This record gives sequence, structure tokens and C-alpha cells, in this order.
Amino acid sequence: MIREDARLFAEFNGQRVELFPESDTRFFVKRFYGRVVFVRTPEARATAVLWVDRTPGRKKFNRPCARRID
Repeated sequence: MIREDARLFAEFNGQRVELFPESDTRFFVKRFYGRVVFVRTPEARATAVLWVDRTPGRKKFNRPCARRID
């Protein structure tokens, strides 16, 4: 995850893409069917990131794509 000013980016398969917010924890990517979901503690600390695949004709799945690195 990369933050530039008020914009948030992620890198998938070497391709940098911008993430657009749906909520405080859910973001979508305009270039393909999918969502990024931040898993947070009750104190609002992000602990993991999930990739939610929503490609038409494919079974939906959630896949961890990152863990927090301090």
C-alpha cells in the first residue's frame, strides 16, 4: 500500500493501481473486478488486507494479500 497525499495505491502483479473508497475499510479498483478490504481491530488498527475477487463467472473468494509490517 502506498499513500500519496489523499490517494491510496496498491501493487498487484507488478502493476500499480489506485484504490477508491467505498467505506472506511473497503476499496475498489476501477481496472478490474475486485475489492480490497482492510481487517481492523476494535481500536481501528489495520492488521491485514484481503483481496475480494468479483470477476463475473468466477466463484467469489477472499484471499489474504498482505499482513501488517511494523
